[in-house]
This record gives sequence, C-alpha cells and structure tokens, in this order.
Amino acid sequence: MADDLGIGDVGCYGNKTIRTPNIDRLAEEGVTLSQHLAAAPLCTPSRAAFITGRYALRSGLGSHGRVQVLLFLAGSGGLPPTETTFAKRLQEQGYTTGLVGKWHLGVNCASRGDRCHHPNHHGFHYYYGLPFTMFNNCVPGEGSDVLADVERALRHLSLLLGLALLTLAGPPLPPAKVNPRWSSVCAPPTSAPRVAIRSAARRTKRSSGDRDNIADQ
Repeated sequence: MADDLGIGDVGCYGNKTIRTPNIDRLAEEGVTLSQHLAAAPLCTPSRAAFITGRYALRSGLGSHGRVQVLLFLAGSGGLPPTETTFAKRLQEQGYTTGLVGKWHLGVNCASRGDRCHHPNHHGFHYYYGLPFTMFNNCVPGEGSDVLADVERALRHLSLLLGLALLTLAGPPLPPAKVNPRWSSVCAPPTSAPRVAIRSAARRTKRSSGDRDNIADQ
C-alpha cells in the first residue's frame, strides 16, 4: 500500500513513462491485486484497517472529529499491541517482513522510547521511513495548513507562557510606597477602638438590665 500513488503510476500497472523496476519485480514475484476498497479516506484509519483486516474503529483509530489522524509524536495513541496484523501472520509462517515509507500508526505508549506502537512490534523485522505524516504544504507559504488556527493559538500561548516565566524569574519589585495622606487609613488599628467598643458594650448591658427591672415592676 502506498500513499499519493495512483494505480497507473507504476510499470506493473501499465505505466510506460515512469520506470519502477523494483516495484515491478515485487509484482512479478508476488501477487498483483486489481480491485481494492479502502476502509477510510485518510491515512491512519485506512492503514489500521489494511494492516489488521478490521475496521479502524475496532482498534480505536477511527473517529469523526475535525482531525481523524495521528498528528504528534508525543501522543500516546496508536495501533494497540494486542492487534493481529498480516505481518505477524507472515512472520509465523517464516517470512522476513519489512516496511519502507510512512507508518502513521503511532510510536510510543506510556513513555518516550517504549515504542509499543512501532512497526517492529507489529510484525515487521525491518522498518525504514517516517513514523508520522508530512502534514505541511508542498510549497511553503502557499495554501493553508489543516490546523493553521490551532498552530497560531499554540504559538501565542507559548509566547504568553514564556513572558510569564521571564516575569517570575526577574528581580523582586521594591515595596510599595504609601502616600502620607493615606497613612492614617492604612495604619494598623490601635487599642483605642477596642476600649471604646468594650465601654459601649458595658453601657448596653446596663441599659438592658434597667429595662428588665422596669418590666418586672
């Protein structure tokens, strides 16, 4: 299976202009298929379905959102290690398997470097290619990237985060100066108001007692 390749682009399917001797040899020594239905129009789900023989939804790689493919190397998504692939079946029969080109079915799971989604863990003895996709434009500056607005938002967020870190890492600010006009307002309270409050409380208690005596009489 190849991306960005029409059925008439190679010699074994009738192309007389472009020479593809190695692919033609594979077709001669193997099996040439002339009919095929892709399970999805995008890379990740179609590859998952092709390599497992099952709908991509069954392996957790089918979606209906805005982006339906794996985008970032830091992501933990990918083809589950428990999936049975045709490459694993071929290995069981003694074949040597290899994959050259784009994988686009994940790399790592829990940590960077565990490679649980790597082709070597899915039945391929040899792998040489790209783990993800060529997501940018063919010609820089022409057209628009699929997630251009998300990229701009992430860029702005990174700038704000950097500014915040620089602000926190800078020298401490000097203590604020209080205007003398407001010094009395900002000064800590003294004991005088508490004395006044206690005196008022005693007077209120005495007056309450007097009212109670009058009511008794």
